Amino acid sequence: KWAASTIRFYRAALRFAVEVSREVGKLDGEQVDRLLGVLVVGPRAKVGGAKQTAAAKRKSMPEAQFNQLLSALAGHNTADALLLRRLLAFNVVLFLRPVEFMGAHVVGDRLIIHSAKTTNGRGLGPEREREIENLSPAQRRALQQLLADLGGAADEAGGHGKLFERLSSLLARICKKHRIPRVCLYTTRHIGIATAKRRMPADQVAAAAGHRSTRTATSLYAKRRTGWRNTAMPRLRPAETTLARVRWSPKTSRDENMASSLNKFPATGRR
Repeated sequence: KWAASTIRFYRAALRFAVEVSREVGKLDGEQVDRLLGVLVVGPRAKVGGAKQTAAAKRKSMPEAQFNQLLSALAGHNTADALLLRRLLAFNVVLFLRPVEFMGAHVVGDRLIIHSAKTTNGRGLGPEREREIENLSPAQRRALQQLLADLGGAADEAGGHGKLFERLSSLLARICKKHRIPRVCLYTTRHIGIATAKRRMPADQVAAAAGHRSTRTATSLYAKRRTGWRNTAMPRLRPAETTLARVRWSPKTSRDENMASSLNKFPATGRR
């Protein structure tokens, strides 16, 4: 499914890595020949066929449309529909990756989250914490109940992967039935991060999302302009211990990025 340009880009990067490894003595001639031979074959670019749908990648949703979706789920009144409704409603505030609900738990005034995607260089670490003092007692009890119910439902389904697959299928059917442009579970993470960009500094957004630098919080996910203006939504700041691990990136803003480039290449003014 990759485009030809994408394959060329990664193949060139891998070839460069192999050649550098030979120059520094990490690979011998036989190893280099074998690796370069592998790069000649596959993967092949997708030619023709239907275009990949972007429905599952939808990054924004108007608040009124989201409320319509919640009402539709409430109307179905099944265990899965009500569980899905609570999951979506909480995640526009928490903006967790779906799998991060598994193992998340409340300790005092904090929500402890076991972070996913910690090995890709963008992760903040294996664990992060959010302050939940802004949640009412009823909201806090509802959150704890949701976490418990998700864990129980995952056990009954034979794992969280099967549970989320089932909930995702249900979400697609509900969207189709009620003529709501299709969204996925991950869409609520995009919505939450976009809304947080309107209400929090970049380092708090990054820490809450589980990102190592402010650049990922500002350059990825939905744009700030798509964030909701609902000031009634509780603002759950990251704990100070989590916030301290975030690195400010010079690419957080255009001015900072330009200044960083001039400092790095003073003679050429390269940007």
